[in-house]
This record gives sequence, structure tokens and C-alpha cells, in this order.
Amino acid sequence: MKDKTVFSVALSAEKNKENITSYFLSLKTTSGTPITVPEGGKLLIKLKDDTVIELKTLMEYAGTVRDVHNVNGFVFHDYTIFPAFPINETQIKQISGGVKKIRLETIDGNKDKEFKKDKIGSIIESQYSLLQNTINKEKTNDDF
Repeated sequence: MKDKTVFSVALSAEKNKENITSYFLSLKTTSGTPITVPEGGKLLIKLKDDTVIELKTLMEYAGTVRDVHNVNGFVFHDYTIFPAFPINETQIKQISGGVKKIRLETIDGNKDKEFKKDKIGSIIESQYSLLQNTINKEKTNDDF
């Protein structure tokens, strides 16, 4: 067994009463050890061109026990955390170009993941496109 951190990403959007759209990059993180991201916790994203985007949380996130495993009498469990990071459209477009590495800074130490193939950029690009289609449909329906 080894302590392996797994990352999954999603992009979400919300509109306020003034019709201003805000975007959030959500990061599902699973770890074999307890994990906490403080308020103002950072997510560093290294792009294909070696530039780095820094995103920060608006609140603290604490991991919860997700699964309990029993292997030959040895009991262990996974912790899962779902921090969200505000992100702007320029940053979304930059990430869509490709991601080499991400680092989640936690109270318990950094969680790093390097990617041989870009997975995050393509996921964010497709989710951004879906969100834009939905937002544009809403604008059309609002004009009715």
C-alpha cells in the first residue's frame, strides 16, 4: 500500500441577482491521510508553458472519511475533500491550453500531482463550453 492522492476537477458557475456570472474550479481530493485546506488555501496550477496560476479558497475545507477498507484484518480509510476556488474566464482559458502539474497546499502538507498527458485542461475546456451553452440559452430565454 502507498499513500496516493487522487485529484478530480469540475467547473461550475453561478449567477447572482445582477446576472453576474462567477466561476469556481472544484477539486475533489482523496487521500489516505487526514487533509484540511485552510481559508485562503492555495491551488497552484503549472501550465504547459510553465507559467503558474494561483487560486485561493474563500473558506476552510476539512476532509471527511469516505471509505473504510478491511484488507486481511488491516483496517484503513480514505479521506475526501471538496475545496472550491474562484476562477475567472482568462484563467479558465489558460488552463484549457494544458496542465503539467497541480499542487494543493494543505495544513497537512502539499499534495502534488504531475500529468504525463493533459487531463485537467481538456476537462475544464469541455465543461466551460457546456456552461457557456447553458448561459447563452438562458440569455435567449430571458429575452422572451
